[in-house]
Amino acid sequence: VAHAPAAFRQGLSMTTVVLYLAQVFVVGLLFAAVYVRTGNLFVAVGLHGLINVPGGLFTSGIDSSFVMLVLTCGVLLVWPYLARLLDEVFTMRPELATSPVGKGHLQFP
Repeated sequence: VAHAPAAFRQGLSMTTVVLYLAQVFVVGLLFAAVYVRTGNLFVAVGLHGLINVPGGLFTSGIDSSFVMLVLTCGVLLVWPYLARLLDEVFTMRPELATSPVGKGHLQFP
């Protein structure tokens, strides 16, 4: 709904505004799915921010917003793999830790 005033300020017809708001709603559902899938609000906000970058991230004949939407769908699909990969890289599991604390050499009462 916050996008509606901007659409009206641009002088769009009522039909165009309704279609635009439907599109924004679907993209909002996509970002909500990213949040639910990743459990990380920064991922959803970051992808939204990249879609809003003025001029896009690159020069191409393809709309950069469309590319970012495809990337967002890709994040949804590969997130379980990325989560496992990142868990193995940034883990606190004792068997992978190099610190003596992680290997059980220091005990806490």
